[in-house]
Amino acid sequence: SANCGKFFYGLDATNPAVRKHVYDTIRRAVDEWGFDVLKLDFLYASCLEGNGKYDPTMSRAEAMYLGLRTIRAAAGNDT
Repeated sequence: SANCGKFFYGLDATNPAVRKHVYDTIRRAVDEWGFDVLKLDFLYASCLEGNGKYDPTMSRAEAMYLGLRTIRAAAGNDT
């Protein structure tokens, strides 16, 4: 996808391995590094159009929901 004229890649939230990586990374930031607040940017990259998905049956909205649900579960209710 292009953003401000530059090409970038997004993580495929329909892929269970990607969600595990995101979950583990967010847990580390909260538990090991002690972050109380997480500022997340470019979240729409989890549901980019036209880049192919691990699960092609999933809509872009479903992919975004999965990604956000994974982040919330990893961060916990107090973050």
